[in-house]
Amino acid sequence: GQGAMHNQKRSEYKARFADPKTAAVLSSKALKWTALSREVIGRRGRQGDAGAGDHDADADAGARSAFLLSLTAKMLEINPDPSHLWNCRREAFLGKGGNEGSTGGDGVGSAAPFDVMEELRLTAASLERNPKAYGPWHHRKWSVRRHVLDGDSDREGTGGEGTSSKPSPADLLRSELELCARFLTLDERNFHCWNYRRFAVSALAAALALEEAGERAGSVIDDGWLQLADGSWDLLTSDDGGGAAGGG
Repeated sequence: GQGAMHNQKRSEYKARFADPKTAAVLSSKALKWTALSREVIGRRGRQGDAGAGDHDADADAGARSAFLLSLTAKMLEINPDPSHLWNCRREAFLGKGGNEGSTGGDGVGSAAPFDVMEELRLTAASLERNPKAYGPWHHRKWSVRRHVLDGDSDREGTGGEGTSSKPSPADLLRSELELCARFLTLDERNFHCWNYRRFAVSALAAALALEEAGERAGSVIDDGWLQLADGSWDLLTSDDGGGAAGGG
């Protein structure tokens, strides 16, 4: 209603800053946040310093990427709104200067290992803080697309030879629909969640169709997956503006 912001009266929101102790705590947090933001920006600018074929430089770049991912995760769980922090994570996974259609290695620096489950955990935690933040919804969509299009569930097993702890495309997308149902129960007007749900439904339909095609060919989602994905998957899951903008 009028004078309200996110179900909190504007007068109550402003009253918090009238208390000197509260103002001092918030000021201290703001200073710490500013310092961390500057460190992220500085490290982001050094991501592409490693030279091609320089193993020591590559190792150093890998360490910087790991630290940057850890730092941005902590910051985004506190404040999921800054789009540049989500951009930092995607740049680390792609390699500096890489493009989002690649699996990494096209950029100037070394691409950090991508773990879809960690990105899903982080975006879920961020959305718990702010279910209407643009950044987490966009990054979650990007992460799901990367996981499925790169064939991570079949090609990068993490549980030993011949096994994988990562979900199949269809199972992952079904769980995404469950997440949408949970957030829409909290607020049925959350258009960010509705847009993401539209993506998940279309993607699940594509995944099921591709799995069926693979089974008919006698092989479940292997190299043929990527060939089919070039057409059916991109057609059904292209970013039509329904998702949140990721920023530059």
